[in-house]
Amino acid sequence: MDTIVKTLGRTDSIYSKIVKSLAFAGLIGLLAQVKFYLPWTPVPITGSTVGVVLTGIFLGQWALLSVGTYILLGAFGLPWFAGWNGGFAAILGPTGGYLLGFILAAWFIGKVYENIEYKKRFAYILFAHVFLVYIPGILGLVLWYKFTHNSMPGVWKTTIMGVLPFIPGDALKSAILAGVPSKKY
Repeated sequence: MDTIVKTLGRTDSIYSKIVKSLAFAGLIGLLAQVKFYLPWTPVPITGSTVGVVLTGIFLGQWALLSVGTYILLGAFGLPWFAGWNGGFAAILGPTGGYLLGFILAAWFIGKVYENIEYKKRFAYILFAHVFLVYIPGILGLVLWYKFTHNSMPGVWKTTIMGVLPFIPGDALKSAILAGVPSKKY
């Protein structure tokens, strides 16, 4: 694992960084296909957050380009969102806010990960999952619900649809990802 981190983290040309950013965008797209739908929520549990965090860890600030590319190309129709979906409808759908939260999470992890003590990594990654992805995700879910059901969901309904199903998986993902070495040696 250290060899991979050193290879991906070394100082490269701008072209190499762009290629790596595109590759990680593809990784996020592939991991988005690992998905599970629960009957009470329109938002699937996916592996895409693993890709987002790995992008931040390995690419640092270049994670913004990678996640931005993932979202932009998906919005323009590349079918690499969960369920091989793409298009602006996905951005405006129940998962759109989560997709936008990926940008915040990738930026945050890219900015801080290499300077985080090993013991604190879990907390930082969980923060990225829970606050930086969930908050825009919940806002997008509430707006989608308002437009599709012509009413506002209550706090409990929003929590059941957009938060609670994801906490155990994101805690497990955070624990696993906390073991990935940083670029700083």
